[in-house]
Amino acid sequence: MKDNQSSSIVSTSAIMHSSGKANARIIGSAVAGVSELALFHPVDTVAKRLMSTETQLITLSSPAQTRVNLNNAIFRSCATEGLGQKAMSLFPGVGFGAAYKILQRVYKFGGQPVVLDM
Repeated sequence: MKDNQSSSIVSTSAIMHSSGKANARIIGSAVAGVSELALFHPVDTVAKRLMSTETQLITLSSPAQTRVNLNNAIFRSCATEGLGQKAMSLFPGVGFGAAYKILQRVYKFGGQPVVLDM
C-alpha cells in the first residue's frame, strides 16, 4: 500500500512539472515576440522610410536643414508633434503584425517543444 502511494505522488509531480515547463515555454515565447516587436519594428520602419524617401536628406551647408529633412522623412506627418506621437508613428500597422509575430513565436518556441515532449 505504501509503495502504491509513493508512485502516485511521483507521477503527479512529474505531470505538474511538465505542465509548468510548458507554461514557461509559452509565456517566454510570447515575451520574445513582444520584445522583438518593441525593438525591431521601429528600426525597420525607419529604415524603410529612409530608403523610400526621394528628397535629398543631407545638406552639407546646413546641418539644421539636414535635421529637418531627416525629421520629416522619418516621422512624416508627425514631424511637428511631440515625442510621444513621434514614437507611436514608428509603429504603423502594428496590430496585425503584433498578433502574427506573437502567435508565430508562441507556436514555434512554445508549442512545438511541448508536442515533441509528449
